Formats: sequence, structure tokens, C-alpha cells
Amino acid sequence: MSLNMYLGEIQSQTQSMNAVCNATIQGMEQVIQSIDAFAIDTVLQGQT
Repeated sequence: MSLNMYLGEIQSQTQSMNAVCNATIQGMEQVIQSIDAFAIDTVLQGQT
């Protein structure tokens, strides 16, 4: 009976961790895309 009391909390924590992991993965994918775009750029420009 006490196990059922904690089940909702565990599901909530699991959903929260899934959201954090998904956000981290999306951020890393954006970093990879930025690095790829930088690496294939033939003309690098900077501000002077």
C-alpha cells in the first residue's frame, strides 16, 4: 500500500528527468549543427 503512495512521485520525477534529458539532447544537436556549419564555411569572417 505504501508503494502506491510513492508511484505518482516516481512518475513525476521520471517525466521531469525525461524533459531535462530531451532538452540537453536538443541543445547538443544544435551545438553539433553549429560546429558543422563552422567547419564547412569556406570564408571565415570576423569583426575588427
